[in-house]
Amino acid sequence: MLRPPNFKAHETDFILQWGAGVEDPGVPVQYTCRRVPSHLRQMHWADLLAFHNAQLTDQLVLHTSSITQVLSKFEEPRFIHCYITAAAADAAVSDAESGDPPTSRERVMMFELPRYGLEFELVGGSLVSLDYRGYRLASQQQLVSPVVSGYTLPDFQQYLILETHDLLGATAVHRAGTRVLIPAGSITAHTQVSGKGRAGVFVQVPPASGAELKVRYRIALLPT
Repeated sequence: MLRPPNFKAHETDFILQWGAGVEDPGVPVQYTCRRVPSHLRQMHWADLLAFHNAQLTDQLVLHTSSITQVLSKFEEPRFIHCYITAAAADAAVSDAESGDPPTSRERVMMFELPRYGLEFELVGGSLVSLDYRGYRLASQQQLVSPVVSGYTLPDFQQYLILETHDLLGATAVHRAGTRVLIPAGSITAHTQVSGKGRAGVFVQVPPASGAELKVRYRIALLPT
């Protein structure tokens, strides 16, 4: 089990398991890491497995894609968590072991920025926000100037743009509800290539993995 870095905190955030019967130290072990829902984290890990195993559905996986590249504008890649439903992951392992082609199942994939308390779910090709109801990650992630040709704040990219959408996944007619999420913190400018890999303007945030960071947002009217 994995717990928060605070010694006095006894919540169980994750549970790691590996295949039973593997005793040879020379044999590779396949681990399964599942997230514990927030309302169950005060429970003992043995009780979680005995009575709430079916609720441990979010399996942490290694994942790199265009989605993580977009989210890394806002948060460091090492702090971006990707989950797939445990049932889908088990099915993939079963198919691989049997040699059968992948089973046709709907696989739910989620992305979490735990330091900011933000979560997104991949639904029909769109990354839907679980924190801002009726919003999804916009396909255009640069603010476009409505006055001149080009981007607004070209030297600042540390933000995420959310656009409104209905339950069917269609973009809303009015764009006035577009939200721009920005980390809360002090602003700093780098005139040369920095640790972030480029020069520009950045919001300074604590580097600790257990930092509880805040998000600021503003409403933006983007041209259609």
